[in-house]
Amino acid sequence: MIDRFADCVFIGFKAEQLKNLPLLSKKAPLEYWNLQKMSYYQFIRRLKAKVPPANENVSKHNYSVEKEDKQFGIGITKEEYEKLSWGILFPNYYDYNFYHFTFCLYEFKDFFLTPDILVTNIGIQWFPRDKNDAYMQLWFEDELLEIINSGFHNFYEKYHQTFSRIIIDYSQISKWSQEDWRIYMSFNLYRDFHTYKTERHLLTWQKEFVDSMTIFEMLLTAEENEQTEIGYRLKKRFGLLLGKQFPDYATVLSKAYKFRSEFVHGSIFVGLKKRTKVGDDEASGIANLTFSKEVLYISTEIQRYLRYLVFMYAVLYEEMIKTSSDFKDVISALEAGLLDDFTKKKIQKIVSKTIRWLP
Repeated sequence: MIDRFADCVFIGFKAEQLKNLPLLSKKAPLEYWNLQKMSYYQFIRRLKAKVPPANENVSKHNYSVEKEDKQFGIGITKEEYEKLSWGILFPNYYDYNFYHFTFCLYEFKDFFLTPDILVTNIGIQWFPRDKNDAYMQLWFEDELLEIINSGFHNFYEKYHQTFSRIIIDYSQISKWSQEDWRIYMSFNLYRDFHTYKTERHLLTWQKEFVDSMTIFEMLLTAEENEQTEIGYRLKKRFGLLLGKQFPDYATVLSKAYKFRSEFVHGSIFVGLKKRTKVGDDEASGIANLTFSKEVLYISTEIQRYLRYLVFMYAVLYEEMIKTSSDFKDVISALEAGLLDDFTKKKIQKIVSKTIRWLP
C-alpha cells in the first residue's frame, strides 16, 4: 500500500537511446527524467529528495543495493539501473496511484504503459513481467517527446479526478452511486484491452468484440426494461455523443454487433467447420480461421470508439449529473438530448471542449 501522504511517486521504464530528451523536463505537476543522462548515484539522491523514505531502514535497504543483497524485487543495483531509460515523477493523489496514473496516460495516448519500477516512500519495487508485456518495454523517443510536448501534464492535472474511478477508495465507496460503479466497471474492462494487442489466438477476436459491446451496452443501454432494439438505441445515443468525431459509427457498431452475435449465438461455428483443414494445428493458422481485414478494421475502430466513450461518459457524469438534479444518470441526459435541442447543444458543447484535450 502506498502512503497517501507521500508527496510524489516515481515510475521508471526501459526505452531506446534517448538523445533529445533533456536530463529533466519539468511540466507541472509532472517531471520527466532522462535516466541515461543521470548517474546511478545522482538517481538515488534525487529519488530520496523527491520521494522521501518512510524511515531509516527503508532508506538503507530499499533504494541502492548490492547484487548479492538483492531480494524480493526490492531496491536497485548499478547493473539494473543501466537497463532503465526514463521515468516520470507525479503527485501522489491516490492509493495505488501508479495504476490510476498509467490509465490516465493510456486514455491520453491510446498506448498502455507498464512500468519497470515503482518508487514510493517504501522504496524501489520492480514489476514482474510476462511475455505479453514485452512490446511495452521499449518506447521510441519520438513517442515519448510527443507525450511531453502535446500537453499530457495539463490533461492529467485537469482530469485526474475524473479517472479516479479506475480504483476503489474504500473510505468513499459507501457514498458511490450506481453511476460511480458503472464508470468503475467500464474503466477496468477497457483497461484490459491492451492484452488484445499482443495476444492473438482462436478466441481473441471474439472475446474482444464481446467485451467491447458489453461496455457499450453497460454505458448506453443499461437498466432499461425494454430489451428490443437495443442496438438501435445504442447507436442513436452514441451518435449524439460522438457522431461528429466518428461519422461511420452506425456501420462500425452494426458490424461489431454482428461479429459479437455470431460468437455468442453460435453461427461462427458453422464457418469454422467449413474452413478448418487437416493440419491446422499451429496457433497462427487457427487464429486466421476467424480473421479478416474487415475484422481487423472493425476491431481497431471499436477500440478508438471505446477510448472516447468511457472518457466522455465520465466527463458528462461529472458535469451534468453530479452537479445538477435535472437527470438521474447519463443515459437520461442522452435520451433527453435526442428529444430537445437545448440538452443536445449542452451535451455537444461539453464534448467539443473536452475532445480537444486528446491529441
